[in-house]
Amino acid sequence: VNLADFEAIARSKMDPVDFDYFAAGAEDEITLWRNSQAWRRIVLWPRFLIDVSQIKLQTQFLGLEISAPLIVPPMAMQKLAHPEGEVGLARAAHSAGLVYCITQQATTTL
Repeated sequence: VNLADFEAIARSKMDPVDFDYFAAGAEDEITLWRNSQAWRRIVLWPRFLIDVSQIKLQTQFLGLEISAPLIVPPMAMQKLAHPEGEVGLARAAHSAGLVYCITQQATTTL
């Protein structure tokens, strides 16, 4: 599974106009290109015959215990992707024990 696989699934499930909004970048799409290049530099090497039954990813973020060193970043216009929008994503992050960062371009008011 890679990013292209996720993109293909999203394309098949979303309204084409909404998908295009998420797949595109702002202005000259420089950040979109840089992000794509950054993902190409990451290599995950599989490790065989290593006991992973006791791995713990918990850590602290701003004094808060979280389940893994991950933060759900701000993403605009979430109701274009799912009817629950930012509320659904915040609930999912909470149930996973992660921090959710709200966007200033939310489709849900606080």
